[in-house]
Amino acid sequence: MKALPSIAFNEFRGTAGEVTARRIGGATVLNGRAQHSHVKSPKQSEHRAHFSYITKQFRLLTSEQQAAWACLASQHREHALIGGGEPLTAFNLFVCLNANRALLGVAPTYEAPSYIHGSSYIAFDDIWLTPSRFMISGLRDPENKNARLVVRIASTASNGVTKLWGQTVVLGKFHESDWGDVQLTEAYLDQFGVPIVVGQKYFIELYWMDEYSGYVSEISRVCYPAVDDLSIHGNQYVPRKRITQSDVVENERNSVTDLKVEYTSGSPLLSVEAQLEGYSNVAASYIYLNKEIPLPEGTGQLCCWALARGTDTFSAQSYEITINRPSRYSDASMTFAHRGGKYAKPTDIIGGGLLY
Repeated sequence: MKALPSIAFNEFRGTAGEVTARRIGGATVLNGRAQHSHVKSPKQSEHRAHFSYITKQFRLLTSEQQAAWACLASQHREHALIGGGEPLTAFNLFVCLNANRALLGVAPTYEAPSYIHGSSYIAFDDIWLTPSRFMISGLRDPENKNARLVVRIASTASNGVTKLWGQTVVLGKFHESDWGDVQLTEAYLDQFGVPIVVGQKYFIELYWMDEYSGYVSEISRVCYPAVDDLSIHGNQYVPRKRITQSDVVENERNSVTDLKVEYTSGSPLLSVEAQLEGYSNVAASYIYLNKEIPLPEGTGQLCCWALARGTDTFSAQSYEITINRPSRYSDASMTFAHRGGKYAKPTDIIGGGLLY
């Protein structure tokens, strides 16, 4: 509403077209009115469609199902769900849990769960927040096998902003870490289309959420400005020396799958995870690798011992693991030779030992 018809008057207040005027300290201040673009991202459209669908489903519940949701809601006074610690309604709880399940790609549940598993804090060692790398390292996987890691993020170019927790958007959800690492660089680029900007402040929310419960309670929060190449603890990134299934070359003698091998930094420890298919005439498994695999310096074979067990039995077995360096005429290879216990195949090997 305009107080005077022209912005030329000193006492002008109100709005004229796209300009708003107000008096501050005896001076007239003009501001342009912000225009909403009304443009929705594909993710926003998807989430709103899920929310609309879920809210309509509550009306389709039977009276017994609604009563069960009401009983469950009365037992929870969770600030993270509705705010203020007020008792939840059956509708609020139904929509909240199923909206979070939809976030993880899980179908909605119409039956009230007998027990709600709340989300849990995460434990990790470090985070890289740089234009070329967005990664969590040293992540401890949860005990709950149904938990999924949810990552939410928001950013600002203003150093004066201290809280953006209510404006974070979902960056991704992950079933497990890659031996403690979670790579988020690609997910960030897919979500925002641009890399992380040095100097901007980022607000990151992380939590393990039970995919069948969808209950968000405990949230870990990290706020830190992006830098050129160091982690939030000032560490330089050092690539891990590892051998995986992607390093395998074709060979008719290959009898190992799901291979993951890593050299632990700062110690002669080899960590191994694989499934040994074996052969019919020898208690061993082989796999052939490309010549560029990362290996510790030296010239001889690398050996260690590790425990394993058959996939259909709990009987312990011991294996001698040998890494054979490549030569001019042959590829690198690994041998898993059975040395003790009742031999079984296939066999899962998860563990490691000292290299010698």
